[in-house]
Amino acid sequence: MTFSEEQSLRIDHDSVVSRPAEDGGGGVVLFELSTTTYLTLNGSARVLWERLADGASPVDLAEVLVSHYGISDRQARADTASFLATLDERGLVVASD
Repeated sequence: MTFSEEQSLRIDHDSVVSRPAEDGGGGVVLFELSTTTYLTLNGSARVLWERLADGASPVDLAEVLVSHYGISDRQARADTASFLATLDERGLVVASD
């Protein structure tokens, strides 16, 4: 699915459980319920994941990367789109109501 830049998205909490990683790297570990697969997110992905918990648009997420990491808007939008595409493929993100 392709999300519009302003569309509010959120984590599908019925599909995944998340916990902070215990490796000290600032990431998060996801447990995908449908496949019983563990996934690990790095620190920057964790920032996006946490924003999605309450709902955020792709534009909001890109702005967080720009402000948090000082990367260009273009790079932040590309990284956000890639992150959301991966989550969407796995059924872990949905449009907010």
